Amino acid sequence: MLADYARNLTEVYLAIRLGARYKGPIVAANYFSPDYTSALDDIAIASLNALTLCNIRDASGKVLPVGPPLVCTDYPSLSV
Repeated sequence: MLADYARNLTEVYLAIRLGARYKGPIVAANYFSPDYTSALDDIAIASLNALTLCNIRDASGKVLPVGPPLVCTDYPSLSV
């Protein structure tokens, strides 16, 4: 599943940057665990977020941290 997820992200970001020739910002959101008492959920979510971070950086984008509590520090239009 993680390999498919990484491959799909790569395809999407390549299509945006190269196919559409988009030069603007790309922002991806982190996943968050619905149950922080579940170690299995936490490991799975951390793995997805790590792949998202690696792929979005390769596409010259940023990750918007999302999770309880909602924090939007990397999104320019929402920064204080």
